[in-house]
Amino acid sequence: MIKRKSVFVSFICVLLTAGKEASAQEFFLKGMAVNNAGKPAEYVSASLLKSDSTAVKQALTDSLGLFSLSAERGDYTLLLEQFGKEVLKKKILLSNNIDLGKIVIDESVMLKEVDIKSRRRLIEHQADRLVFNVESMVSASGGDAAELLSKIPGVKLQNSVISLVGKSTVNVMINDKPSLLTGEDLLNFLKSIPSDNILKVEVIANPPAKYSAEGNSGLINLVLKNPKQKQWDVALSSNYTQTAYARGTTGSNFNYQKNKLSVFGNINYGNGSRQLIFSSKMYYPDKVWTSSNPA
Repeated sequence: MIKRKSVFVSFICVLLTAGKEASAQEFFLKGMAVNNAGKPAEYVSASLLKSDSTAVKQALTDSLGLFSLSAERGDYTLLLEQFGKEVLKKKILLSNNIDLGKIVIDESVMLKEVDIKSRRRLIEHQADRLVFNVESMVSASGGDAAELLSKIPGVKLQNSVISLVGKSTVNVMINDKPSLLTGEDLLNFLKSIPSDNILKVEVIANPPAKYSAEGNSGLINLVLKNPKQKQWDVALSSNYTQTAYARGTTGSNFNYQKNKLSVFGNINYGNGSRQLIFSSKMYYPDKVWTSSNPA
């Protein structure tokens, strides 16, 4: 009797271990982005989103237009963007490896973003970075630095957080000088910089040692056009959102620069509420259990 009991317990442990490994299995989603002429489309941002639009995985198409994403089994949305423009949004049930084959990207989207008469190429490859020449992006005119970054391939702004494909954290620099601001403070500061005053954006995925980047960090360097020796500006902002509850914010930013001295200050006030919803899914061989509860 004792022998049978021990055998039964061991069998249950093996099943539980196997089930845990199976639940953590990841599947691959890949494809090839091409333009109307069938040529590879580089720097198309591919994102796998959860139901709340949070990015699970992100990748950029390479020189062959290829991208590959991996995630655990589940329902997702595949989002392809080119220079901030949505070019594809598709529901995906990831329960096995999926090859989408060739995905045609309308090249007119890119042509509208590029100044054909510009002397500079839109994207330049350098030894340790990608350089995006802002003057070659027609849509960058009239906006601010935050809007501009949202159009740079591989860069994403969500919930006041700047992220870079393949990097756990991102630091922002202005003219090679690190910014000590983070979160909403950094976002408000970027909104105070007109995009017309930005010469180029440098995306440094693997920063050189001189930048002292910690861990798996990336850098984004904004190079301004002929920065003045002395300048100041004030920006006012206001925002109102209505979801389950109303929420509003208002604030002001002040920026002063003289020679090597830079001073930035901001004051913001927000009032409202947010409703958080938690959901979960459990997959079984013949059914799926879904639960969702407000926080």
